Amino acid sequence: MKPVYKACLALCLTLSLAACSPDSKKGSESALNSSDVESHPKVISSRIEPSSPVSGYQELQDSSQQQESMPQDLRQWTLQDFYSENETFLIPDVPYDSSLEMVLLVLGMPSDQRQIEREQTEEMLGYQKTTVYVPPVDLCGLEWEQELIFHDDALFGCRLTCNAPEGQDLTQQYQTLYNDLNALYGLSEAQEIGPVYSEKDKMEKFDKELYHRVDKQKNDVCTTLSLSAFQQKKAVVRLQLEVGLLEEKN
Repeated sequence: MKPVYKACLALCLTLSLAACSPDSKKGSESALNSSDVESHPKVISSRIEPSSPVSGYQELQDSSQQQESMPQDLRQWTLQDFYSENETFLIPDVPYDSSLEMVLLVLGMPSDQRQIEREQTEEMLGYQKTTVYVPPVDLCGLEWEQELIFHDDALFGCRLTCNAPEGQDLTQQYQTLYNDLNALYGLSEAQEIGPVYSEKDKMEKFDKELYHRVDKQKNDVCTTLSLSAFQQKKAVVRLQLEVGLLEEKN
């Protein structure tokens, strides 16, 4: 065999042995892994960052729950708010004869009547009577449900109702309220009526109603204010305060 061929054969054999060595294989794997990491950095980082969006969502959920649990701010009324400079009784915030649309605008409620909680209409004495239930108010430290009464779409009166929590007696609050109203406006002595039934639920019966009333007239404007205490087993379970125009007598 010629010397040139021997040299070429030896060189090929040497290169083949070098390629099959363990160190060369390890270096090749390392290079492949390094290239894989560089081309897929997001895959690796996703394993250590999933808590970030979860934590943010939890904070948003907690904030939403806190807002929902916050009590609604009630409008604050006093007993003096029911009396005008004209020496007649009035409904705080809204004047008599206001339209339903105007009242809802003043109270900040939607003008769409379908969003009102409840509405009842009935034909009475030749005009339509509408009772609209609006958000409650705070009067004398008590929460009162509020109903606005309209005659032919003109504001006529207001009824406030305070119900005692189950098992509690509002007798002390009733006596304080009567004394304060009597000092301000001169309420009548209690008229006892009974038994009586609730206007909202005819099946709800009270043993007795203690009824007080006072009227104020200025020129051709006749107004009235009344206080009622409803008793069951001698405990006052409901207070009701009404203010408005006097019913027309035919």
